[in-house]
Amino acid sequence: MEKRADILECWAKDVSVQNIVLIHTVEELEKQSEEKLSQLKRKLKESTTLSQMHANAIEKFESKIKALMTDKETSEVEYKALQRDLEKLRADFKKVRERCRILEKDNDNLVTLIMRIRDMGVWDTAGLQLWRRTYEQIFGLYPNLPG
Repeated sequence: MEKRADILECWAKDVSVQNIVLIHTVEELEKQSEEKLSQLKRKLKESTTLSQMHANAIEKFESKIKALMTDKETSEVEYKALQRDLEKLRADFKKVRERCRILEKDNDNLVTLIMRIRDMGVWDTAGLQLWRRTYEQIFGLYPNLPG
């Protein structure tokens, strides 16, 4: 019976030692878990902060993009208006250029007539072609008439 008591006592000591080792192991695991949890909390906080910064940056960029799109639409409308104005100016320029050509031709013909009058003393209009004008064009009743 004493042998049995020694075995049981030895077994109890082994179990006690194993319990102490197990307690230390559990305490070590708890400590590691707490450290890991602290690291994860810190990383989560960093990620949340970074995510918020990115969300704010995205909002700013979206706002800028919206403003640029509005500017683009306004610019396109202005561009079309400028194109219409340019076409009108080109047409007006073409009319003015033709009018200048006609006036230059009339001027040349008038100079030729004046030279004939001076040199020959006669009003000879042979071979001269002056642009025909209406009464309204001459006296300015309708100054915007073409020609």
